[in-house]
Amino acid sequence: MIMVSLSTLHWDSIRNIRVVPKSETAVMVTTVFMTILTHNLAIGVVVGVALSAIFFSRKIAALIFVDSQLSRVEAYLQY
Repeated sequence: MIMVSLSTLHWDSIRNIRVVPKSETAVMVTTVFMTILTHNLAIGVVVGVALSAIFFSRKIAALIFVDSQLSRVEAYLQY
């Protein structure tokens, strides 16, 4: 597992850690930290995917706006 993780690691991402967005850096560091802490790559990956999903949902929530038209329809039907 160590060889797989070392071969898939992009060393440029560590060199350019200040250029990469903070959310991606947090996911990478948390995944590495959890893998080292638990000695289990699967747990580290699951925590990283969950954290990435949280950051993604927050980013999408800031972009999408849903407006309810129900009150306008009810007002229209009363006339």
